[in-house]
Amino acid sequence: AWFPIVGLHHVDFKFWNIDEYGEKAISQLFAALGMTINITSNMFQEENAFTVGPSEIGFSSGRYNDQVSFKEFENVLGGISLYKSTEGQTSKVWARWTPNISETDGYEIQVFVPKIHSNTRNARYKVNNVRGISSEVIVNIDQSLYSNEWVTLGDYELDKSIIGAGTIFLNDLTGERDGEISFTTIRYKRLFARG
Repeated sequence: AWFPIVGLHHVDFKFWNIDEYGEKAISQLFAALGMTINITSNMFQEENAFTVGPSEIGFSSGRYNDQVSFKEFENVLGGISLYKSTEGQTSKVWARWTPNISETDGYEIQVFVPKIHSNTRNARYKVNNVRGISSEVIVNIDQSLYSNEWVTLGDYELDKSIIGAGTIFLNDLTGERDGEISFTTIRYKRLFARG
């Protein structure tokens, strides 16, 4: 049943994982009712989760060639994403995400893949310093399959006593020509957190 909200002129809402189109539709609905709305929309954060992204603590990047560098853009989440053309034979740039693991736990590690500048079919994410695994774990992601989505790199046991636990490494070497690879935000979501 629909009923008018009498005397209410402003509403504050907090949404998890609402995109720009959903936010616009909700704003238009409240405007039609003569109300203003303040929407807090943050796809970066989720309960029992934290992120590491470009221009944030824990993110670092570099290049092997002075003639080459990243390009950047603001993604739909309001965060910065880096990108570069893919390389077929030799890596030219790299990025590393080093989380501050404050609780030993299982974590789902996810990467945000934007709609633009991410059409590589072979982004090779390397997950390092996982408890019980002596070598890095390589996860191949076809970025061309996703559009403004969180994509899982897997579930891992991360120990806060291990330096660099859950560090992710990615470079531009994909074996492709004329593609683009994005370097965006990584999210670490605790799997067994007790609230």
